[in-house]
Amino acid sequence: MRVVLFAGPGGVGKTTVAAATAAHAADHGVKTLALSADSARSGEIGGLAPALTELGLDAPGWEDLIGLPGLEGLLTLLALDEEIRNGPWDLVLVDLPDLHRLLALPGELERLLARLLPVERRLGLALRNQEALVAAVDRFNARLTAVRTALTGPEVSVRLVMTPEAAVLESTRRLFTAFTMSGFAVDAVVANRVFPASPEATGWQADQVRAQEAVLAEAEAGFAPVPLLRAGYSQPDAAALGRDLYGPVPGLPVPPVDSVGIDRTDGGFTLRVPIPLARRENLDLGRRGDDLIITVDGYRQVLPSVLRRCRAGSAALREGALTVSFTPDPAEFPARWTR
Repeated sequence: MRVVLFAGPGGVGKTTVAAATAAHAADHGVKTLALSADSARSGEIGGLAPALTELGLDAPGWEDLIGLPGLEGLLTLLALDEEIRNGPWDLVLVDLPDLHRLLALPGELERLLARLLPVERRLGLALRNQEALVAAVDRFNARLTAVRTALTGPEVSVRLVMTPEAAVLESTRRLFTAFTMSGFAVDAVVANRVFPASPEATGWQADQVRAQEAVLAEAEAGFAPVPLLRAGYSQPDAAALGRDLYGPVPGLPVPPVDSVGIDRTDGGFTLRVPIPLARRENLDLGRRGDDLIITVDGYRQVLPSVLRRCRAGSAALREGALTVSFTPDPAEFPARWTR
Protein backbone atom coordinates (compact mmCIF):
# COMPACT_ATOMS: atom_id res chain seq x y z
CA MET A 1 0.00 0.00 0.00
CA ARG A 2 1.30 3.45 -0.98
CA VAL A 3 1.05 6.20 1.68
CA VAL A 4 1.61 9.90 0.93
CA LEU A 5 1.85 12.41 3.78
CA PHE A 6 1.06 16.00 2.74
CA ALA A 7 2.82 18.79 4.59
CA GLY A 8 3.53 22.46 4.12
CA PRO A 9 3.30 25.90 5.69
CA GLY A 10 -0.16 27.14 6.59
CA GLY A 11 -2.34 28.63 3.87
CA VAL A 12 -0.56 27.15 0.84
CA GLY A 13 -3.47 24.98 -0.32
CA LYS A 14 -2.22 21.68 1.05
CA THR A 15 -5.74 20.27 1.41
CA THR A 16 -6.60 21.32 -2.14
CA VAL A 17 -3.54 19.54 -3.51
CA ALA A 18 -4.33 16.43 -1.45
CA ALA A 19 -7.91 16.42 -2.78
CA ALA A 20 -6.64 16.86 -6.36
CA THR A 21 -4.25 13.94 -5.86
CA ALA A 22 -7.09 11.76 -4.54
CA ALA A 23 -9.39 12.67 -7.45
CA HIS A 24 -6.66 12.03 -10.02
CA ALA A 25 -5.76 8.65 -8.50
CA ALA A 26 -9.42 7.60 -8.32
CA ASP A 27 -9.88 8.54 -11.99
CA HIS A 28 -7.10 6.05 -12.78
CA GLY A 29 -8.82 3.25 -10.88
CA VAL A 30 -6.65 3.49 -7.77
CA LYS A 31 -8.60 2.64 -4.61
CA THR A 32 -7.84 5.75 -2.57
CA LEU A 33 -8.44 6.91 1.00
CA ALA A 34 -7.96 10.57 1.99
CA LEU A 35 -7.46 10.94 5.75
CA SER A 36 -7.77 14.25 7.59
CA ALA A 37 -7.63 15.39 11.22
CA ASP A 38 -11.38 14.77 11.67
CA SER A 39 -10.97 11.01 11.87
CA ALA A 40 -11.46 10.38 15.60
CA ARG A 41 -13.89 7.56 16.27
CA SER A 42 -16.42 6.90 18.99
CA GLY A 43 -16.40 3.87 21.22
CA GLU A 44 -14.23 2.41 23.94
CA ILE A 45 -10.48 2.92 23.92
CA GLY A 46 -9.01 -0.53 23.48
CA GLY A 47 -6.31 -1.57 25.94
CA LEU A 48 -7.18 0.99 28.64
CA ALA A 49 -10.31 -0.70 29.97
CA PRO A 50 -8.57 -3.46 32.03
CA ALA A 51 -6.27 -1.01 33.77
CA LEU A 52 -9.02 1.52 34.47
CA THR A 53 -11.31 -1.20 35.81
CA GLU A 54 -8.50 -2.39 38.09
CA LEU A 55 -8.23 1.16 39.43
CA GLY A 56 -11.99 1.41 39.97
CA LEU A 57 -12.60 3.78 37.04
CA ASP A 58 -14.89 3.52 34.04
CA ALA A 59 -13.31 3.14 30.62
CA PRO A 60 -13.78 6.40 28.70
CA GLY A 61 -14.70 6.66 25.05
CA TRP A 62 -12.76 8.60 22.42
CA GLU A 63 -15.30 11.44 22.71
CA ASP A 64 -14.60 11.82 26.46
CA LEU A 65 -10.92 12.52 25.88
CA ILE A 66 -11.02 14.29 22.53
CA GLY A 67 -10.44 17.73 24.09
CA LEU A 68 -7.04 16.79 25.53
CA PRO A 69 -4.17 18.57 23.71
CA GLY A 70 -2.60 16.40 21.01
CA LEU A 71 -5.02 13.50 21.50
CA GLU A 72 -6.99 14.06 18.31
CA GLY A 73 -3.82 13.78 16.28
CA LEU A 74 -2.77 10.63 18.14
CA LEU A 75 -6.17 9.03 17.50
CA THR A 76 -5.83 9.91 13.82
CA LEU A 77 -2.43 8.20 13.72
CA LEU A 78 -3.92 5.11 15.34
CA ALA A 79 -6.74 5.14 12.76
CA LEU A 80 -4.14 5.54 10.01
CA ASP A 81 -2.22 2.53 11.32
CA GLU A 82 -5.40 0.42 11.19
CA GLU A 83 -6.13 1.50 7.60
CA ILE A 84 -2.57 0.74 6.51
CA ARG A 85 -2.62 -2.72 8.11
CA ASN A 86 -6.21 -3.75 7.39
CA GLY A 87 -7.75 -1.41 4.82
CA PRO A 88 -8.56 -2.34 1.22
CA TRP A 89 -6.72 0.69 -0.18
CA ASP A 90 -4.06 0.99 -2.85
CA LEU A 91 -3.28 4.58 -1.85
CA VAL A 92 -3.72 6.47 1.44
CA LEU A 93 -3.35 10.26 1.45
CA VAL A 94 -2.82 11.95 4.81
CA ASP A 95 -3.57 15.65 5.29
CA LEU A 96 -2.97 16.73 8.90
CA PRO A 97 -1.91 20.03 10.48
CA ASP A 98 1.57 20.29 12.02
CA LEU A 99 2.36 16.89 10.56
CA HIS A 100 6.06 16.68 11.42
CA ARG A 101 5.50 17.18 15.14
CA LEU A 102 2.56 14.79 15.06
CA LEU A 103 4.64 12.06 13.40
CA ALA A 104 7.22 12.44 16.17
CA LEU A 105 4.56 11.83 18.85
CA PRO A 106 4.66 7.99 18.90
CA GLY A 107 8.42 7.97 19.44
CA GLU A 108 8.20 10.67 22.12
CA LEU A 109 5.48 8.75 23.96
CA GLU A 110 7.49 5.53 23.75
CA ARG A 111 10.48 7.26 25.33
CA LEU A 112 8.26 8.84 28.00
CA LEU A 113 6.72 5.47 28.90
CA ALA A 114 10.18 3.91 29.09
CA ARG A 115 11.26 6.59 31.58
CA LEU A 116 8.06 6.52 33.63
CA LEU A 117 7.73 2.73 33.70
CA PRO A 118 11.16 1.12 33.31
CA VAL A 119 11.52 -2.63 33.62
CA GLU A 120 12.20 -2.60 37.36
CA ARG A 121 9.10 -0.49 38.05
CA ARG A 122 6.94 -2.78 35.92
CA LEU A 123 8.20 -5.75 37.92
CA GLY A 124 7.28 -3.91 41.11
CA LEU A 125 3.75 -3.25 39.83
CA ALA A 126 3.40 -6.92 38.86
CA LEU A 127 4.47 -8.01 42.35
CA ARG A 128 1.77 -5.71 43.80
CA ASN A 129 -0.90 -7.42 41.66
CA GLN A 130 -1.07 -4.55 39.16
CA GLU A 131 -0.57 -6.80 36.14
CA ALA A 132 -3.57 -5.25 34.37
CA LEU A 133 -1.95 -1.82 34.42
CA VAL A 134 1.37 -3.18 33.15
CA ALA A 135 -0.39 -5.15 30.42
CA ALA A 136 -2.39 -2.07 29.34
CA VAL A 137 0.79 0.03 29.12
CA ASP A 138 2.49 -2.73 27.13
CA ARG A 139 -0.43 -2.89 24.70
CA PHE A 140 -0.47 0.86 24.27
CA ASN A 141 3.30 0.90 23.75
CA ALA A 142 2.94 -1.87 21.15
CA ARG A 143 0.37 0.24 19.29
CA LEU A 144 2.74 3.21 19.30
CA THR A 145 5.53 1.02 17.94
CA ALA A 146 3.20 -0.28 15.21
CA VAL A 147 2.23 3.27 14.23
CA ARG A 148 5.85 4.38 14.03
CA THR A 149 6.78 1.31 11.98
CA ALA A 150 3.85 1.81 9.58
CA LEU A 151 4.70 5.47 9.01
CA THR A 152 8.37 4.80 8.26
CA GLY A 153 7.78 1.89 5.88
CA PRO A 154 9.28 1.63 2.39
CA GLU A 155 6.02 2.73 0.70
CA VAL A 156 5.61 5.96 2.73
CA SER A 157 6.73 9.36 1.50
CA VAL A 158 6.14 13.04 2.20
CA ARG A 159 4.88 15.50 -0.42
CA LEU A 160 5.56 19.13 0.46
CA VAL A 161 3.25 21.90 -0.75
CA MET A 162 4.28 25.54 -1.11
CA THR A 163 3.35 28.69 -2.94
CA PRO A 164 5.98 30.51 -5.03
CA GLU A 165 6.81 33.18 -2.45
CA ALA A 166 10.22 33.77 -0.88
CA ALA A 167 9.03 33.50 2.75
CA VAL A 168 7.07 30.32 2.01
CA LEU A 169 10.07 28.80 0.24
CA GLU A 170 12.16 29.36 3.37
CA SER A 171 9.54 27.62 5.55
CA THR A 172 9.35 24.74 3.07
CA ARG A 173 13.12 24.33 3.18
CA ARG A 174 12.95 23.98 6.96
CA LEU A 175 10.25 21.31 6.62
CA PHE A 176 12.32 19.49 3.98
CA THR A 177 15.25 19.40 6.39
CA ALA A 178 13.09 18.29 9.32
CA PHE A 179 11.43 15.41 7.48
CA THR A 180 14.69 14.18 5.96
CA MET A 181 16.44 14.37 9.33
CA SER A 182 13.62 12.26 10.78
CA GLY A 183 14.09 9.54 8.15
CA PHE A 184 11.19 10.36 5.79
CA ALA A 185 11.57 10.39 2.02
CA VAL A 186 10.28 13.51 0.24
CA ASP A 187 8.98 12.40 -3.16
CA ALA A 188 8.02 15.82 -4.57
CA VAL A 189 7.53 19.49 -3.83
CA VAL A 190 4.31 20.96 -5.24
CA ALA A 191 4.30 24.65 -6.11
CA ASN A 192 0.65 25.70 -5.84
CA ARG A 193 -1.13 28.79 -7.24
CA VAL A 194 1.38 29.44 -9.99
CA PHE A 195 0.44 32.15 -12.46
CA PRO A 196 0.75 30.97 -16.08
CA ALA A 197 3.40 32.71 -18.14
CA SER A 198 1.77 34.86 -20.81
CA PRO A 199 3.35 37.17 -23.40
CA GLU A 200 0.30 39.43 -23.03
CA ALA A 201 0.83 39.92 -19.29
CA THR A 202 1.59 43.50 -18.32
CA GLY A 203 1.89 45.58 -15.18
CA TRP A 204 1.20 43.86 -11.86
CA GLN A 205 0.57 40.47 -13.46
CA ALA A 206 3.87 40.50 -15.35
CA ASP A 207 5.75 41.50 -12.19
CA GLN A 208 4.04 38.70 -10.27
CA VAL A 209 4.95 36.11 -12.90
CA ARG A 210 8.59 37.22 -12.87
CA ALA A 211 8.73 37.10 -9.06
CA GLN A 212 7.19 33.65 -9.00
CA GLU A 213 9.54 32.33 -11.66
CA ALA A 214 12.55 33.52 -9.65
CA VAL A 215 11.31 31.68 -6.56
CA LEU A 216 10.50 28.56 -8.59
CA ALA A 217 13.96 28.51 -10.15
CA GLU A 218 15.52 28.76 -6.68
CA ALA A 219 13.25 25.99 -5.38
CA GLU A 220 13.99 23.70 -8.31
CA ALA A 221 17.72 24.04 -7.78
CA GLY A 222 17.54 23.80 -3.99
CA PHE A 223 15.32 20.70 -3.75
CA ALA A 224 16.95 18.79 -6.63
CA PRO A 225 16.87 15.88 -7.36
CA VAL A 226 13.40 15.93 -5.77
CA PRO A 227 10.97 17.01 -8.56
CA LEU A 228 9.16 20.35 -8.38
CA LEU A 229 5.57 20.06 -9.65
CA ARG A 230 3.46 23.08 -10.57
CA ALA A 231 -0.26 23.60 -9.93
CA GLY A 232 -1.91 26.59 -11.59
CA TYR A 233 -4.82 28.83 -10.67
CA SER A 234 -7.09 28.12 -13.60
CA GLN A 235 -8.36 24.53 -13.14
CA PRO A 236 -12.14 24.28 -12.53
CA ASP A 237 -12.16 21.32 -10.10
CA ALA A 238 -9.97 18.91 -8.14
CA ALA A 239 -9.84 16.27 -10.89
CA ALA A 240 -8.67 18.84 -13.45
CA LEU A 241 -6.09 20.17 -11.03
CA GLY A 242 -4.82 16.62 -10.50
CA ARG A 243 -4.47 16.04 -14.25
CA ASP A 244 -2.63 19.34 -14.61
CA LEU A 245 -0.35 18.45 -11.72
CA TYR A 246 0.50 14.83 -12.45
CA GLY A 247 -0.28 14.33 -16.13
CA PRO A 248 -0.93 10.74 -17.22
CA VAL A 249 0.93 9.23 -14.23
CA PRO A 250 -1.27 8.69 -11.14
CA GLY A 251 1.57 8.31 -8.64
CA LEU A 252 5.20 9.05 -7.85
CA PRO A 253 7.79 6.50 -6.70
CA VAL A 254 9.31 6.67 -3.23
CA PRO A 255 12.89 7.93 -3.53
CA PRO A 256 15.67 6.27 -1.54
CA VAL A 257 16.18 7.61 1.99
CA ASP A 258 19.61 8.73 3.13
CA SER A 259 19.44 7.22 6.61
CA VAL A 260 21.45 7.70 9.78
CA GLY A 261 24.69 5.73 9.77
CA ILE A 262 27.48 4.86 12.22
CA ASP A 263 31.02 4.01 11.07
CA ARG A 264 33.97 2.64 13.00
CA THR A 265 37.09 4.80 13.08
CA ASP A 266 40.55 4.31 14.54
CA GLY A 267 39.61 6.16 17.71
CA GLY A 268 35.94 5.24 18.05
CA PHE A 269 32.88 5.92 15.93
CA THR A 270 31.41 8.55 13.61
CA LEU A 271 27.70 9.21 13.45
CA ARG A 272 26.29 10.64 10.20
CA VAL A 273 22.83 12.25 10.13
CA PRO A 274 21.42 13.66 6.86
CA ILE A 275 20.07 17.20 7.34
CA PRO A 276 19.97 18.73 3.84
CA LEU A 277 19.60 22.49 3.40
CA ALA A 278 20.36 23.08 7.11
CA ARG A 279 22.46 26.09 8.10
CA ARG A 280 25.12 25.90 10.76
CA GLU A 281 23.71 28.86 12.71
CA ASN A 282 20.33 27.13 13.03
CA LEU A 283 21.75 23.85 14.32
CA ASP A 284 21.95 22.88 17.99
CA LEU A 285 23.23 19.67 19.59
CA GLY A 286 22.53 18.40 23.07
CA ARG A 287 22.81 15.28 25.16
CA ARG A 288 20.32 13.74 27.58
CA GLY A 289 21.70 10.60 29.14
CA ASP A 290 22.54 8.28 26.26
CA ASP A 291 20.41 10.24 23.78
CA LEU A 292 21.71 12.71 21.22
CA ILE A 293 19.26 15.56 20.58
CA ILE A 294 19.54 17.45 17.29
CA THR A 295 17.54 20.64 16.82
CA VAL A 296 17.36 22.47 13.49
CA ASP A 297 15.18 25.58 13.18
CA GLY A 298 13.06 24.42 16.12
CA TYR A 299 12.57 20.88 14.76
CA ARG A 300 13.98 18.24 17.08
CA GLN A 301 15.22 14.72 16.42
CA VAL A 302 16.21 12.39 19.28
CA LEU A 303 18.65 9.61 18.47
CA PRO A 304 18.34 7.26 21.44
CA SER A 305 21.26 5.33 22.92
CA VAL A 306 23.85 6.36 20.31
CA LEU A 307 26.09 7.70 23.11
CA ARG A 308 25.78 4.72 25.43
CA ARG A 309 29.11 4.21 27.21
CA CYS A 310 30.70 6.84 24.92
CA ARG A 311 32.01 10.38 25.11
CA ALA A 312 30.91 12.83 22.42
CA GLY A 313 33.66 14.53 20.45
CA SER A 314 33.65 17.03 17.60
CA ALA A 315 30.75 17.78 15.23
CA ALA A 316 30.69 19.16 11.69
CA LEU A 317 28.06 20.08 9.11
CA ARG A 318 29.20 19.43 5.55
CA GLU A 319 27.38 18.70 2.28
CA GLY A 320 23.97 18.32 3.88
CA ALA A 321 25.04 15.91 6.62
CA LEU A 322 25.92 16.28 10.30
CA THR A 323 28.83 14.14 11.50
CA VAL A 324 29.54 13.61 15.19
CA SER A 325 32.56 11.72 16.48
CA PHE A 326 32.44 9.82 19.76
CA THR A 327 34.88 7.60 21.58
CA PRO A 328 34.35 4.73 24.01
CA ASP A 329 34.46 5.61 27.70
CA PRO A 330 37.17 3.29 29.07
CA ALA A 331 35.45 3.24 32.47
CA GLU A 332 32.23 1.80 31.03
CA PHE A 333 32.81 0.48 27.50
CA PRO A 334 33.68 -3.25 27.18
CA ALA A 335 37.34 -3.58 26.34
CA ARG A 336 36.68 -6.01 23.49
CA TRP A 337 34.85 -3.28 21.55
CA THR A 338 37.73 -0.84 21.71
CA ARG A 339 40.23 -3.11 19.99
